[in-house]
Amino acid sequence: MNIVCGIDDKFVMPCGVLMTSIFENNKGIDITFYILTQGLLPCNVNKLKELANRYQQKLSIVIVSQETLKGCPTAAHISIASYNRILASDILPADLDKCLYLDADMIVNGPIIDLYNTDLGNAAIGAVIDQSCDDIRHYNRLGLDSDKGYFNAGLLLINLNLWKKEKLSPKILEYIDTHTGDLLFHDQDALNGVLQNSKIFLPMKYNMQFSFLYKTPFIAKHRWNEMHDAAENPVIIHYTNKIKPWHRDCIHPYKEIWKSYYSKTTWGKNNLKAYSLGGYLKLKLKRVLASLKIRKTVPPAMLRSEFYKYYR
Repeated sequence: MNIVCGIDDKFVMPCGVLMTSIFENNKGIDITFYILTQGLLPCNVNKLKELANRYQQKLSIVIVSQETLKGCPTAAHISIASYNRILASDILPADLDKCLYLDADMIVNGPIIDLYNTDLGNAAIGAVIDQSCDDIRHYNRLGLDSDKGYFNAGLLLINLNLWKKEKLSPKILEYIDTHTGDLLFHDQDALNGVLQNSKIFLPMKYNMQFSFLYKTPFIAKHRWNEMHDAAENPVIIHYTNKIKPWHRDCIHPYKEIWKSYYSKTTWGKNNLKAYSLGGYLKLKLKRVLASLKIRKTVPPAMLRSEFYKYYR
């Protein structure tokens, strides 16, 4: 399997945890993990290489030209590394015909060989619907056909041969350049804009997003059975909320799954930091009050009740 992730130094540790989860759940399968980056510190490269060597898997660091992505809009939570996936077909080895791209804020919690072997046919990608795929504002903003759906770009099964044949990388970069003011979700919007007619939708269990836990998600009700099954039996968990499982104040129901793989890495002995000190102290206070039976700890109201049991 050829797995791809685009990161900078800030996401080396989460990427290492993702790699660990993949290797742990797909033993006996040859895996080459490609890191697309504008550059990493040598110490971080060494840690990732040591991790791959421990599992007897391969790691390749692929440098992305900063000039190629110059001008792509970024934000506090979106670095230029997010755009690296667009260039996969241009910078990965020419003999690769397929790869699986994963965001670093994901955990693979089961075998993914069936996912990887999905027949893409004449489609450029396979992807899972976005957690707000039935929000009409996406289609109004980008001028897309709502019948064709809106996907989450955190997981992309990429048909590299077709991507090269259709010269999709420059087309997506051109879309970014001409739609900058409309790109609320950056490269994800651009990928949806260019690939709306060249995709297949994959089972939701392969990209379980946080809003799959909502009582009233921006997802049409006919999809809810699959959504609920994906939420309860995820193969790949995507921590799409802004407070990640590597933050001490994270209250994601599946944070312990992430931490179980974190503990197997070289970073696992380090104390996690809070996303917000104020938020962390508030959470601690609530837990103390709950332990004293002064006040109950009530999970966020938007989560379905069956997931309350996962909160600690």
